[in-house]
Amino acid sequence: MLDFLTYLALTGVVVFVVARQLQHKQEAEDWLRTARMLGFRVRRGGFGGLMMTGSVGPDSVQIRRETRGAGKHRHYVTVYRFSYRGGPRFGFEIRPQGVWDNLKQLFGARDVQIGDRSFDNEVLIRGARARRLIEYLTPERKARVRQMLRSGTKCEIRNSSILLVRNGVDDGHEIRRTLARLRGLSDALRVEHGDETEPSALGRAVVAQREGRLEEVKPILDEARQAGTPEIEVAAVESELLGTALPDLPELEPLAPEPVGEDGSHEPAVADSTAAEQHAPSDSAPAEQESLDKQTVCDTLFSPRLMSRDAQALFETSYEGREVDWAGELKRVEPFSFDLVFGDQAGTRATFEIGEVGGELVFARTVQAIVQLPAESQAVLRARIGERLRFTGRLTRCDAFVRNLYVSDARLPELTS
Repeated sequence: MLDFLTYLALTGVVVFVVARQLQHKQEAEDWLRTARMLGFRVRRGGFGGLMMTGSVGPDSVQIRRETRGAGKHRHYVTVYRFSYRGGPRFGFEIRPQGVWDNLKQLFGARDVQIGDRSFDNEVLIRGARARRLIEYLTPERKARVRQMLRSGTKCEIRNSSILLVRNGVDDGHEIRRTLARLRGLSDALRVEHGDETEPSALGRAVVAQREGRLEEVKPILDEARQAGTPEIEVAAVESELLGTALPDLPELEPLAPEPVGEDGSHEPAVADSTAAEQHAPSDSAPAEQESLDKQTVCDTLFSPRLMSRDAQALFETSYEGREVDWAGELKRVEPFSFDLVFGDQAGTRATFEIGEVGGELVFARTVQAIVQLPAESQAVLRARIGERLRFTGRLTRCDAFVRNLYVSDARLPELTS
């Protein structure tokens, strides 16, 4: 009987160890897939650790899977360290209030009081320049700070970095969602024009909705419209806050088919001289006509005020499947036998920088096109890295979070002509 119980115990231990190893393997594969989509790097550490590093626009992020505790209290956490640029020059630290902090205050410890009782009771703020901090923490910034502090078991926000610790191992979906929150908070914390602290109309609408003042949201959004904020940005925020539907986009005019000759070749259409004069290109027309205006597409999809899910819906409605004829600086070339976007047909994945979106140049965010090309083009392209090349293809996917546009079935006219 004793031997049987020992056998059961050992079997249970083996099953537990194998299950844990399988779980670690699945988590590592999930992180690898996520890193590949984000353009990040992943490496393994000791004691089951994983680390993912990369850039989000001008900012850098490190994500780690770590173990905490010992024995039966041993558990995994996901740690985010987000370093951002453009914060205020004066230092500060913001974190949740804890029991020990309340006790320290009884013995004379001081923190900065903003004057918002609910915020002061929830948040501990430290900094040498209290008055500047009070002016700096606008309602929009306080709302985003609160959201971040509540999203983990530990959070520290400083003028150039954010530390967030979450229990458990975040999967790819949760990593992307957390990075979106971190980016949103860092964007709100930046000071791009001196010490300007007046929140935008859209920011005030977000604050009003979160504080339950729903009757104020619509008038604030109307104010944003009157101030010239693009309608697509206002409509996206309105949809997020009030649950309204995004406006229908105008239907795209179909392209007229090219006439085909008897031998199957394309030939120019025959038209009278009047029509030819009406459609003749002017001297000022650009030599390279693009099927979609590249900068307009970038500005529309990657507006900082447009939610990622709304950008995806907009892409699917207006741009997916459209042919493009664009140009950009070739940054990276790599072969693939399988790709989550382009499928399992071997090819070459080329990354082009095609533009920037944002405000001031120092805070501009690069937009990239990930282009699917034939496998045999890899050798030629490696010698052209850093050059500006023209490519044509079909828009297949949009990743609004990292500002990537995917172009499939592409070709490079100047290399194939």
